[in-house]
Amino acid sequence: MVMSQLAFASRIRFGATVLGLLCSSIVAQADEPALRHGAVFENGAAVKGALTATVQRASGQAIDSEALTSFDLAVTSPTANGRWLFYVEGSTTPAADGVSTNLVEANADAGSALDRDDKGRLQVSEVNYRWRWSGNTLTLGLVDATGYLDFSRVANDETTQFLGTGFVNNPTIRFPDYTLGAALHHSYKGQRLPGFTLFVGSSHGLADNPERSYAELIEVNNDEKGIFAGTEVYWQRSITTLRVGAWQNSGEFARLDGSAETTSDHGVYAVADVALGDALLNLRLGCANADVSEAAEFMALAVEYPLGAVPAGLGVARTQAADSLDDAWDDRDQAEFYLRFTPHQNLHISPSLQYIRHSGLQVDATSEDHWVTSLRAGYSF
Repeated sequence: MVMSQLAFASRIRFGATVLGLLCSSIVAQADEPALRHGAVFENGAAVKGALTATVQRASGQAIDSEALTSFDLAVTSPTANGRWLFYVEGSTTPAADGVSTNLVEANADAGSALDRDDKGRLQVSEVNYRWRWSGNTLTLGLVDATGYLDFSRVANDETTQFLGTGFVNNPTIRFPDYTLGAALHHSYKGQRLPGFTLFVGSSHGLADNPERSYAELIEVNNDEKGIFAGTEVYWQRSITTLRVGAWQNSGEFARLDGSAETTSDHGVYAVADVALGDALLNLRLGCANADVSEAAEFMALAVEYPLGAVPAGLGVARTQAADSLDDAWDDRDQAEFYLRFTPHQNLHISPSLQYIRHSGLQVDATSEDHWVTSLRAGYSF
């Protein structure tokens, strides 16, 4: 245990060193994210939606090609002191032998709304109310924690940016699915003090419960349930942002040493979006409790650069497996390149190519090296 704590502390020091170097060059746009999961969340009255279709093919002969669609609809209704948000989400059923089932990192948009039988469905993913005062917001209700923590303007929306999961959110953070919770956000407006976000919610969201039902969201007598809490401070100048955060998930998770004991999970992370000429660069770092988290450390570098009128994205990522795992586990490498064409203001088409090694952090004949080609089309309204 002492060695584990020392290793965790050394990872924190390493991340702090890298961030210290970044701070010297810090120079995001809007203070809070407006676009994620294909839906536009606005403060005024609005009905916005998107339909996304993706076709993927993998190099492995045992993996079938797959076509999936997803649907997003956001309805916002303003009040005197804030606004209501209703977010509806739908997805088709992933194929049992398809790309997204066998290579779980290949499509972050796959299976975003599934029932207890892993069948696609239409669901209400968020219902919440946001109060606003003096540049601060407090959101209560059914919420998505990834909308408040670990945000990037370069790599965060699987419907228009990178498809690979490692370029959407940090895999070392044990986020709950859509969960009952609260998010407090204090805006950064160039003061000496940073802006910050505090999120507190249940450790088990809608898709984390066995039945994936709304009734399970309010159950408090489940011994495995706990609290997910995350806090993040951030600085921004011009179009560059630096975020540093820590999180704790007090749910019960099996230890990786094979014992019958369980413990909670925790970690730290950082996100930096930096403008370098016409390029927007994103760096993600993270580490988690290696006693229970298979993904112990993470680093990703992504860039978006305009090739004329066509944005191009390139990202590379490595997820380090916990040292306590046996030889059947190994570090995962992932890379992705995409182009985004916009033939119409409401339509975008994105071909992409991904490389994945050791999918699921597993080492076997089917997880060594995979190339995944994708064609994604999205229509917003």
